[in-house]
Amino acid sequence: MGDGAKATLFCASVLLAGLATAPAARAELLVALYPLQAEGLELDATAELDQLLRLQAAELPGVTPQSRAKIRRAIKRSTGKDADCRGRLQCLVRVGERTGAALLVFGSSARRADGYHLDLKAIDVDEEKILRRAEAYLSGDASALSDATRELLLRLLLPDQLTGTLAVSMLVPGARVLFDGIEVGVTPLAPLPELQPRLYTVEVLLEGAAPLRTNVLVRQASTTTLRVDLEDGKLSGTPEHVSHLVKTAPPTVAHRLARRLQTAAPPEQPTAAAVEMVEAPTPTPGPDPRAAEAAEPPALSTLMLTGLSLVGAGALVGLLGAGGVAAWGVGYANASQYVDASGSINDPEGFDQAIADQGLNVGLGTAGGVGASVGLLALASGVGLILYDSSSAGGDMLGEADE
Repeated sequence: MGDGAKATLFCASVLLAGLATAPAARAELLVALYPLQAEGLELDATAELDQLLRLQAAELPGVTPQSRAKIRRAIKRSTGKDADCRGRLQCLVRVGERTGAALLVFGSSARRADGYHLDLKAIDVDEEKILRRAEAYLSGDASALSDATRELLLRLLLPDQLTGTLAVSMLVPGARVLFDGIEVGVTPLAPLPELQPRLYTVEVLLEGAAPLRTNVLVRQASTTTLRVDLEDGKLSGTPEHVSHLVKTAPPTVAHRLARRLQTAAPPEQPTAAAVEMVEAPTPTPGPDPRAAEAAEPPALSTLMLTGLSLVGAGALVGLLGAGGVAAWGVGYANASQYVDASGSINDPEGFDQAIADQGLNVGLGTAGGVGASVGLLALASGVGLILYDSSSAGGDMLGEADE
């Protein structure tokens, strides 16, 4: 096969790969950003990181962050008085379902050396599983913090929807360029778009010079340019990355976070800067989140607690009322023993004493009847509240408007 045919085959394979992975129409992705869990980080800084994540998520193409008000209501309905899922997978899934989001982002924030460490997980609400994980170390000025946060969210939320471009820039013409062992042309060479983000082996061959062979990383939503220089008969290359995303001014919250880094004292044990992408969570020894969920049931809602209280109070009052009615019945039976079959009183003294005692029993019976009625009413109301709360646990109340 000739060089021209090889180049054509390579370009065609790249184009087909891009078409195969690109969606026909990019639907809007609704994402719920669960409040960050602070690990040794002041609450103000954690809240500012939450705000920065939300602002940068809104900058991503096709991504819509769910409102914080709706997320707070979903958390409250899913956790009761605790107001925190505490990392339980099933609880996080319920929050995602109640917000209507396709993905829920959950993670932690911590202070490390002269920056912030974010460890985020994307949970597929429908599949009820952790879809992927991404970690980032954020440092520098406001612009660097914003860019790093947006790159982190891009890797976490849109790993397969965005491609990159690879270009070779060289002043000397006539050099042969090979990508992954396939010759794609000679310099000057047009950039190759729609490449999947990964490492590519690039070779540049020029007659009379030592060849260049290097690995170049193509990033998502970026153009990677390999700038090739010829010096002393040897080729050398330096990659440069330029993002395709719209460059926006860093928000005010990014400036506040940057100022915190300048004024706050760093921890004693710094952590090296890193950005890591993990397609699936690596199993580690420890309790299963689902088992923990089963061992620690979610907190009861206010309606459920009220219903149970009414059931308990109704049962107690009903039992006391039943006792009063029973006392009246016993008193009546006691008086009846002094009357024979013909209706004559065979023991006047005993009958008189029984009638005197029966006055108290009648009072107990009347109070018992009222108490039993009240107890049954409370019992029925409590059961009704419990049933209503159980039937509405699968979603938000009708008519609940977003703030």
